[in-house]
Amino acid sequence: MPPDGGRQGAQIYVHPVGAPHLVDPSKPLGSATRIYGEMMDQLWGEVLPAPADRVTAIEGDVPLTIAGLNLTPISTPGHAWHHHTYRLEGPDETIAFTGDALGIHLPHVGVADLPAPPPEFHLETWRDTLDRIESEQFDAIYPTHFSRMDNLTQQLAQMRGLLADSVAFVEERYVAEVPRDQIVSDYLDWNHARLSAAGADETAVRQMSLANPLFMSVDGILRYLRKREG
Repeated sequence: MPPDGGRQGAQIYVHPVGAPHLVDPSKPLGSATRIYGEMMDQLWGEVLPAPADRVTAIEGDVPLTIAGLNLTPISTPGHAWHHHTYRLEGPDETIAFTGDALGIHLPHVGVADLPAPPPEFHLETWRDTLDRIESEQFDAIYPTHFSRMDNLTQQLAQMRGLLADSVAFVEERYVAEVPRDQIVSDYLDWNHARLSAAGADETAVRQMSLANPLFMSVDGILRYLRKREG
């Protein structure tokens, strides 16, 4: 058994921007701690550096063959600048592992949630990403959070609407100089009503809130709006 108990045995393929931060996570951890404070452990748990020899930086649109599978990383920023979607060519269908590019899902809820945490959320870039994913004409997608989705047209339309509505909701209150904590409270109420209208019960709403803490999206959208002003 390796000294680390086998926890660091995987080979990691990652966007070049993300690679050095996996080997030395001190900078993103410091930034995240400034944002999330005492919630860091609760949200993320222990974060270990990855051994440098286990990290391979890969560019978008450069095909890979890993364990006999043909994969192509596609650059899909918006949620984060160093975000990849992975295209998998199979014998019968072409699927994609889309990370957070198409939102957060619970299979029994049937409606998306927007993960827009700081510091990298960017509305226009994310819209371009949705166009890129649509152009690939995948047969199905697997978002990280989670389960297979076959109706890509419906999901893209839902995400486009959610992006526009979420930013507009926060921007209206930001322009009116509503305090940040009140914006968070309003945003929580709005999202819970949206999920309930889609048929989510209280348990599902709570599960979605754990998968995607909504205060993070408020902070990410507010940061985007301030940067856009400047």
